[in-house]
Amino acid sequence: MRRSIFSFVSLFLISSGLLLVMVFNTSPLGSNEFYPVVFFSASFISICSLLIVACYAAYKMFKKSIGKETGITIIRRSVLISFILVGLTVLNVFCVLNLLSGVTFFVALTLTEVFFVNQKIEKKNEQ
Repeated sequence: MRRSIFSFVSLFLISSGLLLVMVFNTSPLGSNEFYPVVFFSASFISICSLLIVACYAAYKMFKKSIGKETGITIIRRSVLISFILVGLTVLNVFCVLNLLSGVTFFVALTLTEVFFVNQKIEKKNEQ
């Protein structure tokens, strides 16, 4: 458990450092197509690892045990939230973000989480 927390903190520090270098040392207007891909990938990894570490810290603060199933749920929800944030940012960059497309994107990804929760409940009911 401590090794995984350390790896997520390290991943957050590396991706945040990459973001800082990109933001302060490159010009987005004079760069090639590779710049946005790296920027949004680093943003996704940074937000995801920050949320995972924050959730683990919240569980430890409330002194709840973190099992394998809880850890997988934390990782899945952190990935989903970071995908929503980065996806809305990408839609905004391409100037296609309006209320309808943003709400549709958010609802589609939220329904993905509802699917996983529903599938977990069905497995418990079968046993």
